[in-house]
Amino acid sequence: MILDINNGEISNLLSKAAKNIEINSVGLETCNGKEQAHRLLSCLFQSFPDLFIDPLTFLSNDDKDGIIMSEVNLQGRQMGWLNGNPPHGKKFSINSVLVFEFDEYMKVKIIRIYYDLRLIYRQLEILKF
Repeated sequence: MILDINNGEISNLLSKAAKNIEINSVGLETCNGKEQAHRLLSCLFQSFPDLFIDPLTFLSNDDKDGIIMSEVNLQGRQMGWLNGNPPHGKKFSINSVLVFEFDEYMKVKIIRIYYDLRLIYRQLEILKF
């Protein structure tokens, strides 16, 4: 899945998702279903066409089947509009945690993304404090 994101392969990524996939993130709208997920990911790739995820650690819990967690480094350059802010080519790089929860058919049913949104905005000089 991370490889699909790094290659900008939204359709390939969503082919591995349950039809009622849910994506939860602090800085992105919560979405339910493949249509909303496609719209969300399309907007994300328009803002950051070079979005890249570098896996740092990987954890699968044997006690609870169907959950994978990974600490990653997220990187990207803002080349499109982002929350009303025009493109300016600035880069961000932050560590984040991704949690993937799978259904009984091994399709992704929930993706949770944890990161420091203020740090991204600070690096992009959208929010200064």
